[in-house]
Amino acid sequence: MKRCSYLDVQGKAFRPRLSKLCVALASVFLAGYCYAEEATGADLVVATRENEPVSVPVVFNSAFLRGRSGVQTDLSTFENDNGLLPGEYAVDIFLNGNFIQNKKISFKGTSVPGKTRPCISREFLVEAGVHDEVITMEPQQDCGFVEDTVKGGQVALDASRMRLDLTIPQAYLNRTVKGYVPRSAWDSGDPVAYVNYSGSYYHNSSSYSSNSLNSTYFYLQGGLNIGPWQLRNVSSVRNTPRSGTKFTGGNTYLQRALPDIRSTLMIGETSTSGTLFDSIAFRGIRLTSDERMLSPNQQGYAPVIRGTAGSNARVVVRQGASVVYETTVPPGEFVIDDLYPTQNSGDLNVQVTEASGQIHSFTVPFSAVSTSLRPGLSRYSLTAGRTNVSFQNAADVNFIEATYERGINNLLTVNGGLLGASNRYYSLSAGGVLATRVGAFGANVNFAKSDLKTLPSSTGWQFKGTYNATYSPTGTSVTLGAYRYSTSGYISLLDSLAGGQTPYYYIDDTGKYVRSDTFRQKSRFELSLNQPLGKVGSVYMNAIRQNYYGNFSANTQFQAGFQSSIGRVAYNIGFSRQLQPSSTLNGADKSQNIVTVGLVIPLDRILNRNSTLTTGVSHYSDEGSLFQTNLTGSFGSGQEYSYNINQSTDQRSHVNSGGASLSRNTSFGTFGAGYTKSTGSSAVTATARGVVVADRQGVLAGPYVGDTFGIIDAPGAAGAKLTSASGVVLNGAGRAIVPSLSPYRYNVVTLDPTGMAGNAELEETQKRVAPYAGAVPRIQFKTRRGYPLLISAQLEDGRTLPIGGKVMDAGGNEVGVVGQGSQLYARVGDTDGKLLVTWGQADSSKCTLGYRVPPQDAEKTLVRLQGVCQSQAGGLTTE
Repeated sequence: MKRCSYLDVQGKAFRPRLSKLCVALASVFLAGYCYAEEATGADLVVATRENEPVSVPVVFNSAFLRGRSGVQTDLSTFENDNGLLPGEYAVDIFLNGNFIQNKKISFKGTSVPGKTRPCISREFLVEAGVHDEVITMEPQQDCGFVEDTVKGGQVALDASRMRLDLTIPQAYLNRTVKGYVPRSAWDSGDPVAYVNYSGSYYHNSSSYSSNSLNSTYFYLQGGLNIGPWQLRNVSSVRNTPRSGTKFTGGNTYLQRALPDIRSTLMIGETSTSGTLFDSIAFRGIRLTSDERMLSPNQQGYAPVIRGTAGSNARVVVRQGASVVYETTVPPGEFVIDDLYPTQNSGDLNVQVTEASGQIHSFTVPFSAVSTSLRPGLSRYSLTAGRTNVSFQNAADVNFIEATYERGINNLLTVNGGLLGASNRYYSLSAGGVLATRVGAFGANVNFAKSDLKTLPSSTGWQFKGTYNATYSPTGTSVTLGAYRYSTSGYISLLDSLAGGQTPYYYIDDTGKYVRSDTFRQKSRFELSLNQPLGKVGSVYMNAIRQNYYGNFSANTQFQAGFQSSIGRVAYNIGFSRQLQPSSTLNGADKSQNIVTVGLVIPLDRILNRNSTLTTGVSHYSDEGSLFQTNLTGSFGSGQEYSYNINQSTDQRSHVNSGGASLSRNTSFGTFGAGYTKSTGSSAVTATARGVVVADRQGVLAGPYVGDTFGIIDAPGAAGAKLTSASGVVLNGAGRAIVPSLSPYRYNVVTLDPTGMAGNAELEETQKRVAPYAGAVPRIQFKTRRGYPLLISAQLEDGRTLPIGGKVMDAGGNEVGVVGQGSQLYARVGDTDGKLLVTWGQADSSKCTLGYRVPPQDAEKTLVRLQGVCQSQAGGLTTE
């Protein structure tokens, strides 16, 4: 026999991993003591010099726990790694380190007295990705021990956190990727109706006028979900004293997912994709492929890598200095077709390390543009409807549009499309993307023919070209886009609708003649260049130039700048030049140069951790300078408060202004107010932004939500906080809104129990959900409501209760434990009842204790009682 010491089996110091009871008694009741024997007891896991686990048997000497009672407690249950009695327990299950789900697992006894192990069903293992054929479990078995049913399988339970780790050899798992979610796990959500609102109130007073300006504006985004169908609407309401209240209706459409063909169907008012033809608003129907339904390693573009290994080999794929993929392959040819999308370009270096240590490598060129697709993948869009443009005097037309794109191999992606309208306009498009060692080249040719009643018949060609590359040695990133119309007869469908009004302008919904940026456009040239300079900083340049047929000025914009930092202070210097034609009829063209200098100074060491001071000056060549300074930050226990203090001097308009605003994120939305004082005027603003949701459980207010969000339902957990959203706290019914969820991906939702009432607790604090796009799933957390009792009790003959005794309720559930000084702690669900205290198997090692919680103590965080434990219920009184 040897005492528990801080020495490992080689005589080196270590920190022992004590069992649950030993830690609890030592830290809470200061009465626990343990020792190790070489032949009996449970395993105490320690760490050796090589950091490998070594088992040292451990037992507990119950003689040290007798206290004044002289009764010896049976501690065999706690002489194992978890200290759990046989039964079902909700645990967080992790597979090879990745969270799977929270689930009730049955813990069953083993051949070792007092030892329990988790019993896992075949169905759960298969659902988690274990190959069915490697599970050695009889068909009639409900469950089995992983160590016995899967070769090489291991389990580890952290009872203090109720975390169960399953370790399964990778060879026995389905080939899945990080972030992959099986379709069976997609959640279509509950029926809900909701309205997002973003409102503002503005009051302006001017010293130059006796009239003040008042304006109220609300942007509304509504939704209704019933089954797989989702109705959406966008509208706005504006009120001013002069024009009164004006409601403006926006797009209304119905949508649903079609997972069998990985697509989304939309019916109503929306816009075309704009992939091969210009985007245009319409009323009708659209069917498009939805890449979000694909696994992460199938989205975007990445090349397929093929190679040969001479033995069991390790394959590492690098892009620059970063490892983007790593795996092991058997001898023979191998294929890697599940690379995650990375930056748009930069060659991939593939290194194969054989079992002998021999290394050989090769390079796979990698360049892509936004329309690149992986080999074998397709993307399509089908649209039919009637245009829905906002031009006055423009006649909407019926039209159809179809586009298709497909990845052929690592080098080539092809695409094509057609567009036809009832106003005798049609267009064809064809092209593709070619990936080479020097970059990715994209090219498309569009043909358009129009025979409009208001314009002469015309035929035209449009050539589009794009180029994208990143040069690995220098890190230079180049994006080039050039669009050229080879004939003056090419016009888009959108311009064909406005072409009958004037050659270069159309009338917008306010009655003004506004210039079309695309009508009779001869060429458009875009260039973007970014060059990192290491620790020095980086430089960038962007340029756009558009030329037109006829006597019409070109539109030119140029920007260049340098960004760097000195210590923690970032600074930037920029220059821009604009040559811009008038946007209205008979207006004057405008040319201007602008030089900007800016500083960004973090003030977290002075104010709080999220405070930043931004200051800068912009000099306009023909008007003067603009000086601006802003102080922004947040504070509060959850950073729920945000503030902004600003000051500016505008030499162009000779106006000085300063202001401040404060907003707060709450469980019901975000609300704020601000004040601005300028030369000759002042303004007061108020803002409100949030959502109102109605479902089967009632009406719920919350922060502004995305198209896909969730509703937490945790009865009794009022006061718990949502860790992923600032200021969101569960209401009195235990409900709250999760503002945003990613569709078709597992979202882990975590609750912080801080702030909950003392008579409730969360049985689980983490759930995961994978919703359909646009769905509103109900995320249910299991809670246990009850009353925490601390009872000073004794046996009928006056002896104290043995330390470590188990406390059971009438249903046989373990609800507490006996501690030092004959004090019993338990959490019970009813205000009165009976408890069974046991410290051994014999009837003489059991007693019954009655309790009653007085009404005035029901809300206390801890109810203190006294009583006698006997064969029949004893009386209890409050202290």
